[in-house]
Amino acid sequence: MKITKSQLKQIIKEELGQAMTDRTVVWVNENLDTKSVDLIVKKLEEMSAKLNKLFDIDTSIDYLAAAITNEDPINIGIAQAALGRAYRPPQGNSTKLRGD
Repeated sequence: MKITKSQLKQIIKEELGQAMTDRTVVWVNENLDTKSVDLIVKKLEEMSAKLNKLFDIDTSIDYLAAAITNEDPINIGIAQAALGRAYRPPQGNSTKLRGD
């Protein structure tokens, strides 16, 4: 999921506003300059890029699991999204590897 810089700035402002007391918000509004906000945005963009890479790795793992279990990789992804680590593929549905 891509987030624009302006959307990210708006999210930061909203989250800062919700997370802090009125007194702290006044201090932040008076002391947080554009350079600081830009640095926060840059770091959040870097984190977002790394999370996107992790998502790609997770998708690849779903395809590997599908090759072993004969399940659809999309169904694996959906089940994991719904159940997290509690998801287990159906028993007796796996493909035997050569040499087993």
